Amino acid sequence: PDDDPCGAAGGGFCEPMPLTCDRILDPVCGCDGETWENACVAHQNRVNVRHAGACEDDEVRRCTSDAACDGDDYCFFDPQTNPCGERTEFGVCRARNDCQPQLIVVCGCDGNEYGTPCGAAEAGVNVRSMGPCPDPEPRCTTTEDCPDRTYCVYPDGDACGEESGEGVCELRPVACLPISEPVCGCDGRTWQSACAAAMQGVDVKQEGTCTDDPVPTRCDGNRDCELLTEFCLFPEETECGRGGPGTCTLRPDFCIPMGELSCGCDDRTWTSECAAHQAGVSIRHPGRCPGIDPPFPPIE
Repeated sequence: PDDDPCGAAGGGFCEPMPLTCDRILDPVCGCDGETWENACVAHQNRVNVRHAGACEDDEVRRCTSDAACDGDDYCFFDPQTNPCGERTEFGVCRARNDCQPQLIVVCGCDGNEYGTPCGAAEAGVNVRSMGPCPDPEPRCTTTEDCPDRTYCVYPDGDACGEESGEGVCELRPVACLPISEPVCGCDGRTWQSACAAAMQGVDVKQEGTCTDDPVPTRCDGNRDCELLTEFCLFPEETECGRGGPGTCTLRPDFCIPMGELSCGCDDRTWTSECAAHQAGVSIRHPGRCPGIDPPFPPIE
């Protein structure tokens, strides 16, 4: 609503996302703390508009946890677009009293019910959903037991369910910050971060690299990779495999829109390196391929 642009009171309503946007420069500050090209582009990315014009540097503070915020502030995740930080791991710091009263029971990200959204905010707890909390999350022994887009997460202190053999199904994140904080996954592989592992449905066994990482499968093409979720990734210096083999690598599940254009080993210009990797294509070089072919997938 106009008087509560970022859902401080916890209430809002669903509207269709725009499929296309005019490429006009009319900057707006989003509730995610980012400046967007225009309001339509923000809405296309599931972000509400805080106000017209660019965000000021000190207007919002990005965070991934309460520890990144000052004083008694907490890390706020928009319950409409990023409930409990499950779609992306970054939110914005917000004061606990920055809330408009609303008489409605809400379910907090800690699994407890609160009499009002402000009651949750005062406790430094984000809102997962309006109304009472649903039944507990489905139990699981492996990710195969979980619904699509979720994975099996084991309790703290019970790495990979080695003691209890049981976890709960949680949503996989769809985007991660580009940070390097290696973790050893329950699949025995070293991942760039816990979020990167979670995106692929893997829980964390321990912080740091695995001591016995499996040797990557060498390959000369995608046909050499056993899993359909993998592709043959050629380092740029191999010139798409002409100068040496590649390694079988997992394809990304999700790509953030509007990355840097890249020329693929299929001689097609891709909207980003991630989009090419998602299709099983290595990158020949950054930037457009020679010619005038439009980027793929098409930019709306």
